[in-house]
Amino acid sequence: MRSDYYVKPPIPYPQNIRGLPAEEARKEFMKQLQRDALWSDPTDELGCYLNPRGAGVSFGPDIAAAFMKKNGIDMVV
Repeated sequence: MRSDYYVKPPIPYPQNIRGLPAEEARKEFMKQLQRDALWSDPTDELGCYLNPRGAGVSFGPDIAAAFMKKNGIDMVV
């Protein structure tokens, strides 16, 4: 069982990396990216807002379309 991963950090990012040495801050940043990737959800509502599950965000079709256009892709799976 992993003991270094939590759905929601006790202190929200980026406050949780203030004062940490560079390598520890990098590790926390990578954990935050992982949390955001795993816990973010598409919705039918426009915009981007905090996910009610406590981690990541909820994003609408407008956000997904802007992301795909900016990155030159046609689909996100």
